[in-house]
Amino acid sequence: MADAPPLWTASEVKKATNGRWLNKPPPSWAPIRVSYDTQSLANANQLVVCRTPLTWNPQAPDTSKEIARLVKIKQAGAIVQKEQLKNVPKQLPSWFGLLLVKSTRKAIEDLGLAARARFQGKVIALTGTVGKTTSREMLRHALDRQGGATATRGNNNNLAGVSRSMAYTPRQYGYSVIEVGFGYPLGGVAKSSRLARPHVALLTAVGLAHLDVFGQQANDEDTALELVLAQKLGIVDGLEPGGAFVLNRSMRKYEIAARVGESRGARLVTFGDHPEATARLVHYQPSGEGGGELVVELAGERIEYSITLPGRHMAINSVGALAVVHAAGGDVRKAAADLADFRAVGGRASISEITIDGGVATLIDDSYNATPDSIRSTLSLMDQVAREKGVSGRRIAVLGDIYHLGPREAQHHAALASVLEEHNVDHVITYGNLMQHLQNAAPKRLQGGHKPTHQAVLEAVRAVLKPGDILTIKASTPVKLGRVARALRSGQPRV
Repeated sequence: MADAPPLWTASEVKKATNGRWLNKPPPSWAPIRVSYDTQSLANANQLVVCRTPLTWNPQAPDTSKEIARLVKIKQAGAIVQKEQLKNVPKQLPSWFGLLLVKSTRKAIEDLGLAARARFQGKVIALTGTVGKTTSREMLRHALDRQGGATATRGNNNNLAGVSRSMAYTPRQYGYSVIEVGFGYPLGGVAKSSRLARPHVALLTAVGLAHLDVFGQQANDEDTALELVLAQKLGIVDGLEPGGAFVLNRSMRKYEIAARVGESRGARLVTFGDHPEATARLVHYQPSGEGGGELVVELAGERIEYSITLPGRHMAINSVGALAVVHAAGGDVRKAAADLADFRAVGGRASISEITIDGGVATLIDDSYNATPDSIRSTLSLMDQVAREKGVSGRRIAVLGDIYHLGPREAQHHAALASVLEEHNVDHVITYGNLMQHLQNAAPKRLQGGHKPTHQAVLEAVRAVLKPGDILTIKASTPVKLGRVARALRSGQPRV
């Protein structure tokens, strides 16, 4: 809107960070976003907080070396600390603000805290081992139509990312949706919650993830789940008085989570297909187009709506989003209706048809990230899509390493062999050192080979894939199996 206040004025930035303008911008200066990632500046006119290994982490780049480029691509300005001044060009245009602070790492936190203090809307913080990003984007999509909503960008859910998300939340918006990752060192979720001070905290689910940080403590699955849950429950640490804790009623260790929420004085709001859920999925009918028709009962009302995302797990995510809207005092019926045009986030259960040998096969690109639970979900989805489409061909899984599973990572990978059989997988191709354990454990009739490179995976898929087959691709993000999915969709011969 034309009369919207600026995200930040020069005087507000100076006050929030206790900084000093070395090149003070003109009164018309109005950055549209705050960032510290110099590699993904999609738009001009952003205020960039320059990282440095001195105050961020030892592996952080010194991005003050890119200030000349920031000027060239018309960014609004930069925040630096004393040690970075040697990298600043001697001449800067008058419109480019340069602010000096003691610590740029503290500056991003200060900006986040100042933005949170002035924000009059509702803050929603969410965490979980699966479903975070889809739930976040569903909420952003629905709540943006109910007073404006901003949300965490990409996977920027660490402590600095939480501060950044708050710092670029327009003061006049109705909602800020903040994704909170596990956090390193331990306690990151709790600290993020205290920074964000949410009115609503959402815990999507808890499963096996991040076990490497616990070492030998995570020596069995039950103990491991409780260790992960204890960290995820930090999401309620900063909950505002009278705030709501939204919980998946069917998640493992629900009773522990509910007790912690109640001990913090939170209003418990639950969701899922459990008969006692506050927002209860009473009917789910998958559609032939890859989405589904849902009926949800919430606060005595029956709500019917549709989604375009495939899979029961995505349906449950949507019910969780409606529970959050309810807890935040939003219009649940409008949110449900607006979810009808929500589209899948890249690499998350995206279904397409690919040409093969003069016919078509179905590809489920679920390559964005993985946990043992999400492997089960993607195989369940493949089951569902095969039934809906009447697929007569084979079910093929391409699986890459799952990271952060701790000292029992080999056993956790091998244990997925039984999951392959449960979901009628005909052929499994694996990639990565850890997935070798699954390939070895799988029944001989399923073994499609363990491949050393992305290109070898692509060639193995093309060698076995036939018209009528259905294929799913899943791995932890750093494994980059999305490259294989992209090559299959585009028809390119190489990844």
